[in-house]
Amino acid sequence: MNQKATSMTNSASQSPQAWIGACQVMAQPGKLRFWEGQALQAIAYAIVLARSPEDYKAQLYQSLQHNGLDLIRLGDVEPLLQRFKTRGMAQDLVQLARQATPASPVIFGRFQALEETEAKPSVPSVEEVSENPEIAHEYGSTDNSAADLRSDMDVEGPHDTPPASATPEPPQPQWPLPTLTELDWEAIQQQTTLLQQAAQLHHSAPFALWAIIDGANWPEIQQELEAHDPPHACLYSTLDEENRAMAPWLVKLDPDNPVTERFKEQDQINHSGIVFSSNQPIKALREHFRLFTMLWTPADDKSPIYYRFYDPRVLLDSLHILDDWKIGRLLQPIEQLYIPLSPLLGLAEHEDIDNSVDLFGEEYTYQGRVLAVAPQAELPDGTVNSRKAFKVTEREFERFGELHEVRAERQLARSLSELYKNEFLPDSYCKAAILGNQKGKEVGMTSQRQVTTLAQCMLQFGEEFPKGYDDAQSIIENQALYAWQRRNELFDWIPRGKVRRDLLKRSKMK
Repeated sequence: MNQKATSMTNSASQSPQAWIGACQVMAQPGKLRFWEGQALQAIAYAIVLARSPEDYKAQLYQSLQHNGLDLIRLGDVEPLLQRFKTRGMAQDLVQLARQATPASPVIFGRFQALEETEAKPSVPSVEEVSENPEIAHEYGSTDNSAADLRSDMDVEGPHDTPPASATPEPPQPQWPLPTLTELDWEAIQQQTTLLQQAAQLHHSAPFALWAIIDGANWPEIQQELEAHDPPHACLYSTLDEENRAMAPWLVKLDPDNPVTERFKEQDQINHSGIVFSSNQPIKALREHFRLFTMLWTPADDKSPIYYRFYDPRVLLDSLHILDDWKIGRLLQPIEQLYIPLSPLLGLAEHEDIDNSVDLFGEEYTYQGRVLAVAPQAELPDGTVNSRKAFKVTEREFERFGELHEVRAERQLARSLSELYKNEFLPDSYCKAAILGNQKGKEVGMTSQRQVTTLAQCMLQFGEEFPKGYDDAQSIIENQALYAWQRRNELFDWIPRGKVRRDLLKRSKMK
């Protein structure tokens, strides 16, 4: 009997179960990061169906490699049930664990960008990752709780996983870029009223104006919704109050509801959300847009990444990048799409936008200006019978990374102009942002603070910096220091560099 019991115990120990651990990762060179901003590292917790801690580590490492990430360090790994027994059950972790299947055994929580600190960071516990949102980085502060994000995907089993392709995907026909017409809120309401009148004449469903609002970029939205209660729905299913506060919200913009006016008053450079007209009921709209909170990529056929289409910057990128059927699928229930204008929306491919957008313009000059988006060609209806999100191609994936980098450089250029006012010409800020980003890649200083400091040096000491400043070059190339330490020393060096620069200028004048 003892032998039988021992055999049963060994057999049970070999059965896969959910294990959990917290990990710190670094983006591989040239790979798209799974978090917003320019921080090179991030932390997250991962649930893995594994037979042992060793099996957990092997599967975790393989999944990270597939996604272009290197494992820096891993915290304690323990069975999820054991964690629940010792620390209590967490609903978000339950939701996250439910997504782990034999076909998709590795499930990541939200990657939270890790900016440089004054000391080498220790491995965070699961509680530290989930309970300290201040470690999340700027630039839209974006990624919501991964437990909730993963629950928003309908993972139905192996048949729902897009098949891997061993051969290059054939080129797709180029969908003509959409036309963008600038309107104001009054014109948008007039368009919506005309749609409502036409619907009445044809006895069809009435049209209404809706918004998808980004809780990460408008933190007070949940309080506004509770106070004024317009028709609204959260695109995530979590009941956790902190996570819901950062979630995207589908909101009907009734003219007489104060939330509508609050939305219009939001500083548009905050990119609080997108607007559209539709004759679909709220339940159908929510079910539709929940399909697109995650995006399948070539990086890993089993692990989608976060897709924040409700951020105006991301949506405008998508209109330039995605195949026409994908745009048709995303916009399927939308009659007219509106994107609040901001100085950070300009793209080189879209001359009509760049001609109307001043990257260095005052924020108030964009208030009330909205882009009405209309396709140049008839889109397919985009009907897809599966509930999984669509998968982007290799080229689309690369383009998202490229345009993300362009946006980061534009934002840095604008930040530099605000810092230095009229000290330099506008083109100088743009060039410094590009050169700072390039130099950061060369020397391994790629976080936002590090690139910003390098760009400041380019502005003040010339485009060939650090040439001519041996002490600064020694700091930048000192591989015995962490990147954040080199940045701090370089920042402290700048006043000394200015003295040397001014002395050189005076000596040349003599």
